[in-house]
Amino acid sequence: MNICMLSSEFPPDLGGISTYVHNLSKKLIERGHTVTVITRGTYRKTYQEKIDGISVHRVRFIPSYPSPFKLHGLFVNKSFKLLEPDFDVVHVHGTLVPVIHTSLPVIFTSHGTSNKDIDNMPMKSFHFYVVSLMRRQLFNAEKTIVGSADVITSVSHSCAKELKKDHVVNKKITVVNNGVDSNFFIPIENNKKENYILYTGRLETRKGLIDFIESAKYVCRKYVDIKFILTGKGTIKNYLERRIDSFGLKKNFCFTGFVDRSMLLEYYQNAAIYVLPSYYEGLPTTLLEAMSCGIPSIATNVEGSSEVIIDGETGLLVPPKDPEKLAEAIIMLLENKVLRNRLKMNARKYIVATHDWEIITDRIEKVYEKCVTK
Repeated sequence: MNICMLSSEFPPDLGGISTYVHNLSKKLIERGHTVTVITRGTYRKTYQEKIDGISVHRVRFIPSYPSPFKLHGLFVNKSFKLLEPDFDVVHVHGTLVPVIHTSLPVIFTSHGTSNKDIDNMPMKSFHFYVVSLMRRQLFNAEKTIVGSADVITSVSHSCAKELKKDHVVNKKITVVNNGVDSNFFIPIENNKKENYILYTGRLETRKGLIDFIESAKYVCRKYVDIKFILTGKGTIKNYLERRIDSFGLKKNFCFTGFVDRSMLLEYYQNAAIYVLPSYYEGLPTTLLEAMSCGIPSIATNVEGSSEVIIDGETGLLVPPKDPEKLAEAIIMLLENKVLRNRLKMNARKYIVATHDWEIITDRIEKVYEKCVTK
């Protein structure tokens, strides 16, 4: 089958939708399908490249207020029309993409709604003000994409619920979760037993990292030499570093920046605890990866995260925006080896049984086949 993936962004290192599209595309190619990703390029020109066997068309994108989507939509549809005869289905990811004009079956996958994303941005940030000005436009674009899709899926039950809350959805929403390569993200028996708490992902306010740093104040009172490692890039790194300095905890923190897949695996495998202190999630890839590696994990009790963590069984859940409760959970895990071992074993078992990419790809293929044979 020839599949067109439409995504607002694609480089795998960006995380979120980009990582999902990359991982799904690779699995589909392994199974003999052909995958083409149409995504944003630069303002200069449209060009093509290959990434891990995936044909990527980067279509011209000119960021212009108040309507960057209309102009980009013209470029996307022009490129799509040239490629359309080669495709069997179109799979649209997220809502920051133009509507494709086609008679082919269109599957839309929700990774989270625009309203939820905007509501969880920092109120005084420049990005918040820019996006808020476009809130109605983003909402209407989302409404159009939802209404034009032949089939709708979502990566979690919470995403499906939000979509129904924001829009009139006349079709059944099929939940096909995010996945993880459990053959790559594996535990190791004799790890280095390094004493650090790990966060992986974007350095953004909605990820709750300010609370993570606040919690370190309490943890370090008892464990003065404990380390906190944060991987990834983002807009609030400098602010986080200033907060760390103000607490006198510079020696306890390490920002690695972007790390490749093999290095990321090492960080997971050798961590004492993984923490995801988000204010909102669709279904976080990083949490799935940590659990697949058998790392005892703590996440905030928010949408998405609470769908994969059963409190006290596959991980621990704490209230969002509560650094003291987060610190208490970290300290409890550091002091309770029996609990750590139970969470590690149960997390790995749960991920292999429910979220491995082979299982997720099976379900996506069935969606495609149903569309094509209609």
